[in-house]
Amino acid sequence: MTTLRQRIAQAIADPFPYEGLTDRERQALCLASRGLAPDEIQAALGLPERTSYRAIESGLRKLSDHFGREITRHDLTGLVLERIEALVAPTGGQT
Repeated sequence: MTTLRQRIAQAIADPFPYEGLTDRERQALCLASRGLAPDEIQAALGLPERTSYRAIESGLRKLSDHFGREITRHDLTGLVLERIEALVAPTGGQT
């Protein structure tokens, strides 16, 4: 059984564990959720500019499909925080 701390650490390390995302998309979205600009993501991943933009845009489209609403780069941090809040929020019957 994992502890709450471990589950939170996992949510931070892999904030978008949704099926259909490629590893590159997942990495780009993770960096974007931390506030990195596209050129910083490009440098961090060692990708050509077009490839890094394509990974971000493709990942955002897939997240938009998953959530049923348009997701932008600026929404990513909020999505991570929502996952963490869901982990620490009390559930039915707990105080």
